[in-house]
Amino acid sequence: MSGQPVVGSAPANTNTYTFPSASPNVIPATTTPIYFVVRATNSYGSSLGASSTAKAFVSVSAPTSPTNISAVLTRLTNSRTPYGITVTWKDSPNDAGYFLKRLTVGNRVATTSAMFPLSKDTVSYLDKSVISGQSYFYQLQAVNGSLMSDVISSLIVIIPSVFVSRLQISAPVL
Repeated sequence: MSGQPVVGSAPANTNTYTFPSASPNVIPATTTPIYFVVRATNSYGSSLGASSTAKAFVSVSAPTSPTNISAVLTRLTNSRTPYGITVTWKDSPNDAGYFLKRLTVGNRVATTSAMFPLSKDTVSYLDKSVISGQSYFYQLQAVNGSLMSDVISSLIVIIPSVFVSRLQISAPVL
């Protein structure tokens, strides 16, 4: 069985093996079984044939929730809108990415108005698509494959109404 990687070893006279916590980096989570060849080894070397073949599924737990979410009003320059909302959080250690959901608040009802898929190790997002006079809050989940963390939510951010600061009136030319 040369050429196959050795993924671990167990002490003599044992019949189980548990992968260390770093194993998902070596063997990805899957719903397809993975087959392991088990060989005996002693001071004279390894057995030539497999004593048995083990069938296993590698499982991965849901990522931990990110923490310390905040959403703050951000004044934008050189943008078609004067305000945005910057959402920040502390990274989850075992995520493959995030889903950030923006909810619009009106008449005591929150409605999902946008979803933003974000890549691994992202710790902030600037939402430039907010509308003046509207209230928003955000929900964030860490994602790892099909597994998701618990939802964390921000406080409500209110976008001020935009007032015309300068009005230019031209008289018609006769």
